[in-house]
Amino acid sequence: MSTKFSFFGVLILMMGVYSVVAEEIEFLPCSRNTTILQQCTINKVYVNPCPEARAAEPEPCQLPKGTNSTVVFDFTPNFESKSLSAQAYSETFLIDLPMPGQDTNACHFTSCPTVPGKKQTFAYTLEIKDYYPEAEYTSKWKLWNENDEVCCFKTKIKIVSV
Repeated sequence: MSTKFSFFGVLILMMGVYSVVAEEIEFLPCSRNTTILQQCTINKVYVNPCPEARAAEPEPCQLPKGTNSTVVFDFTPNFESKSLSAQAYSETFLIDLPMPGQDTNACHFTSCPTVPGKKQTFAYTLEIKDYYPEAEYTSKWKLWNENDEVCCFKTKIKIVSV
């Protein structure tokens, strides 16, 4: 059995588990910055844990400090690419602040190369650091290739104490 086959087999198994455990959340396209042109379709976004998404009026996911949160999203790129980068940001009035300590090589968390029109899944476990300030944030997830073709979405999160 090849390593590539094993990796994708585990990824498919994980996606099945996440679709049962993780909560589908509401999200918006990244449209604030007109220089970001969506080069893909974000199909669905899941966060684990996020029981707040089940409420009649969904609230931002509460992410406790000192824990891990997994973000999974299905996307369909309109571009092909040999490599991808990814970064989570906190959107502010002036600039987007990258969340520190992330592995930005998206090929570790989704399949590469990408094929135009082929749906794929990105899954990343983010450590919610103890030093993150408790507050509500607009979290932006951006995925891009070597030609700066972009997939991007944003959602509300809330960092809380354990």
